[in-house]
Amino acid sequence: MKIFKSTYTGIKLGASFWKISSIITLLQVLLTSLVGAAVWSWMGDTIGHSVGFNDLIKGYNHDVIQDLINHQSAGYNVVLKISLWILFLYILVSPFISAGTISCIIEGKDDIKLFLAKGSSYYFKFLSLSLLFLIIHLVFIALFGVLGSMILQSGLESYATEVPALRMIFGLIIIYAIIVIMLVSSSLIAKRELLVNGSGLFRAVGSGFKFAIQHFFYILGIGIIFLLISSIFAYGLNAVVNSVVENGFVMVMVALILQILIIWVRNLIRIMYQVTLVLNPFK
Repeated sequence: MKIFKSTYTGIKLGASFWKISSIITLLQVLLTSLVGAAVWSWMGDTIGHSVGFNDLIKGYNHDVIQDLINHQSAGYNVVLKISLWILFLYILVSPFISAGTISCIIEGKDDIKLFLAKGSSYYFKFLSLSLLFLIIHLVFIALFGVLGSMILQSGLESYATEVPALRMIFGLIIIYAIIVIMLVSSSLIAKRELLVNGSGLFRAVGSGFKFAIQHFFYILGIGIIFLLISSIFAYGLNAVVNSVVENGFVMVMVALILQILIIWVRNLIRIMYQVTLVLNPFK
């Protein structure tokens, strides 16, 4: 079938972009390190010399976390604000990453210099495109939120049990997941139009949606396959990380390296997905 052939080709070609995956991972680790440093400083100032700190090293401890939030709300609010600012910063950096990655995919080069150059050249076009798709996505989130609320309210009032309402909510979640796959795919095709054909913003978006509608089952199949691949890898690597007993500096570093490896693999899988959609349908 075309779906499996395209997936195989996308995985094969995408695996060669390990340098791009590495630079993306580095950027993500640097941003998350800022949040990590803030959390470490906050926890060190609050429970650094207490038994609670040792309890957290052993694993998640709800009581300790709750005490931190209840009694150290000022520090918690600072960490939360920093996290939100880092998230905002990542949203601003994402168009740069996307422009550089897709440009390298189109030219078939795993080249960091090309990644940086194209990311800078097409940054504002990709930022505009990303903001437009973000608005569209937020509209769907609001719409499904309202529908979900109406279903729950009506279901709890009309049925003897909550089971029918929960089934409808589950169906709504599936529909939403399909729409997300379509939006992501449309966005990728639109970005390709910007780079290859120099299309305007709305023309590129229109081309993306047109392709998604015309090849609905193809895109849906590709999306589901890569979602499964990503989930299997994440589950497997997370199981390995969780099996590591962090009882010393060396083991903590091992766990940290494994976590970075998970991020790197997921970025590489994302690139494989982009290769599958951006290149294969047009060959």
